[in-house]
Amino acid sequence: MSAKDLILVMLACIFANNYAFSNLLGLERMNVDTRDGVKKVLYLGLNVIIVLVLSAIITWPVNQLLGDKFAFLRTFIFAILTVAVVYGTACVSAKVTKSKKDNTIALALNSVVLGCCLINIQKGYGFIASVLVSLAVGVGYLVALLVVAGVRTKVREVDLPKAWKGTPILVAELAIIAMVIFAL
Repeated sequence: MSAKDLILVMLACIFANNYAFSNLLGLERMNVDTRDGVKKVLYLGLNVIIVLVLSAIITWPVNQLLGDKFAFLRTFIFAILTVAVVYGTACVSAKVTKSKKDNTIALALNSVVLGCCLINIQKGYGFIASVLVSLAVGVGYLVALLVVAGVRTKVREVDLPKAWKGTPILVAELAIIAMVIFAL
């Protein structure tokens, strides 16, 4: 894959083929409370970027070891590896920031991490391409988090019926944002 193709794939992962909107991956973490400010959203986005890149660095060689003979174990092994990466990242982050570990299970179960690793293998990306695409997917996820956070601040100003609070309004917000992105 040429450098030009790689840059185009990365830009597509950030904007046009944003995994959160096009593949509906990672939606469970989009419901971030932004009342604390943008700092919490940026922290979550940075964690997702780090976990995505580290997971790509680890899962690509493991996939090469598995080969086609053990391909049926790929998802299971990748899930274990991504959980280990998330836990390790959370431990290091807790030491660096001198704070308690936040909800690492929610990040470990974040389907964008596992989905990105599996899609990289499915599309046949090489090692460098997998790492760069994972970086772009993480940046795209951060962009999606910031967009959803901006919409959520406006929606919070409106008095919603009880049935629309929580997940239903989040799904409606994401659907509208996705339609706007795909219309461009």
